Parts: sequence; C-alpha cells; structure tokens
Amino acid sequence: MWEIVEKTISYDVVRVAVISDIHANSLALKACLVQVKALKVDRLVILGDLLTYGVDVNETIDLVCAEVDNGAVVVMGNHDKMYLDLAGGGADYYDKLPDWLRESVALTYEELNLNQFEHIPWQQEYELGKILMAHANPYAFGDWTYLNSEHEISRARTTLELRGFDVGVFGHTHRAFLDSSGITPWLANPGSLGQPRNSEKQSTFLTIEFEGSKPSGKIHQIEYRAEDHVSSLLRSDLSESTKQKLVGYFPSFS
Repeated sequence: MWEIVEKTISYDVVRVAVISDIHANSLALKACLVQVKALKVDRLVILGDLLTYGVDVNETIDLVCAEVDNGAVVVMGNHDKMYLDLAGGGADYYDKLPDWLRESVALTYEELNLNQFEHIPWQQEYELGKILMAHANPYAFGDWTYLNSEHEISRARTTLELRGFDVGVFGHTHRAFLDSSGITPWLANPGSLGQPRNSEKQSTFLTIEFEGSKPSGKIHQIEYRAEDHVSSLLRSDLSESTKQKLVGYFPSFS
C-alpha cells in the first residue's frame, strides 16, 4: 500500500519531449525527431513499446539507440517486456494475444537484433522532480491497466498523490490526452507515434515546459507521409487479413 510521500522539486531541464508507442514506424519516428530537435528540448523521454504492428524493426531500434547515446531515457512498455521475455523462453503474455497480433510479434521477433535490443538501458519508470513517467500508469511495473475510464483516471491521481507526484505522464492507450481539469495531480498522454488510435488517426508527441516549479504541457502533431508507412505494411510478409487490420489505424489514401 502506498504511503504519502513528499517529493523534492528538482528540475535541471527547461523543456522535455515525451514520445510513446513507436511500434516500428521509423518514418513517424524520424519526423518526430526532426520536430523535437527544432524545439531545442533538453531531454527526450521514450515511454516504450518500440516494436510490433509496424515492420521497420531494426531501423527503429537503431534510431532509438542513437537517441540513447545523446541522453534519451527509455522506459519499458508491455511490448518491450514481451520480447525480452520471449528471449528468455517466457511466452505467457504472447500466448494470450489474438492470432493476428501473434503474427506481427513473430515476424518482428524473427527480424529483431536481440543483442542490441537487450542492451538498451531500460527503466521501469522515470522521475523528474515531481513528475512521474511510465508506460501505462503509476501502479506497479507489469500492471498494464489502461487509463481510459474516469474511474481509472481518478485512481491514478490518488496513486500519484500518495507517491508524492504532481504530474503523471503515461502512454499505452495510443490516444493523446492533456488534463485541463485544473485538478492536481494532473495527467498527460503523448499519444502514439506509430499507431495512433485517436479519431483523427494523427501521430502525436508531448512537450513539458518548466516555469519555476510549475510544469505545463503541449501536444504536438507529427507531419510525415503516413501513406509510405501503410505501403511498407502492405509489402510485408504478413497475411492479408493482418495487413488490413494494421492499415486500418491510418487514413485511407487514394
């Protein structure tokens, strides 16, 4: 059970970019990194789920590792843990997935440079002053509960308060969210780079800026040729039914 904790405010950055759920879409990642560089951020935080769904497997890992060399923080998501578990012979999570998703995972795992993937400096969560960042929620690592309902958002706020945080930043839902309720702790979600599930089917990321001790957030849209990513999915070795499921997350292109 959590007990109320007082956190010391310590921000050594002015602007942070947060991205999540890349899902092997290297085109969206490249475009995002260009925008992030233009914003002159002090730190990049990647909230996990680097792979699955997309087919740019090792190119995505190469891009992430290059950012790690430049100081980026990488938090582990449920898909990241799944690949590490598979490497160790554990398939509990994989076995529960639907057939089409297991097909995507199997193709990804076959192509993956596992040695490079395993040597990413994974973190279970990341603390920046009174901000907590994790892949899914502020609960124990391995709890992949989605923060979709009002009940779960309220529960997350309570947990953040007990843990001494003023802000929680979480991905996992693939839907960008920036809390405008004025309630503290407040929540934000950067959305998904690689497989957006918002109504606009628009890839997004988040920036957080610090004015004194009060951080504020902003959602940014990512401009790139999503039709090129769709084409790469359609050229892949995935079955036709799986391809159609995957391209359905993107706009139709004529």
